[in-house]
Amino acid sequence: MMSLKRSLFLAFAVCVLVFVAVPGSAADDPPLRRPDAALAPQDVVSIQVEALQHNDRPGPDAGIRQTWALAHPDNQRMTGPLSRFARLLRSPGYAVLLNHRSHRIEPGPRTADQALFRVRIIGSDGLAYVFIWVLRPAEVDGETVWLTTSVTQARALGERLTRSGHPVPVEASRLHG
Repeated sequence: MMSLKRSLFLAFAVCVLVFVAVPGSAADDPPLRRPDAALAPQDVVSIQVEALQHNDRPGPDAGIRQTWALAHPDNQRMTGPLSRFARLLRSPGYAVLLNHRSHRIEPGPRTADQALFRVRIIGSDGLAYVFIWVLRPAEVDGETVWLTTSVTQARALGERLTRSGHPVPVEASRLHG
């Protein structure tokens, strides 16, 4: 008969193995990118937009959590907590960002206090949308870092991708699908 001490040890070992070996466990999740002085404004936008494109990788709402991690403290105060921010991203003005097909980030005007980017996405619905990303510097852990202060709601561009991947006006896409 196995001793109680040995049984407890084996049970613990099995739990550790299951936790480490089961896909989707916290051990598999890469750490979130945190505010960092080495990140240029475009890097921040790119990290956020790519995370939203693959929102549920490596786990549910990982993209939303990554986007929140690089949101300016003023933005977090206005849109938080995280659960409220997640609801905002699922609302009609922003939901097309989640799991979109593709995107293009275009730098706009930049000063010492603000950087703007035009982000064009092709949503999972095949339609083209544009967002304006606004970033400002913030002091985080004694460093000046660029973080997102706001993102405009989606503006539809009236284009749809054809099966060959070329954008056409929505009216023409009805004819050429």
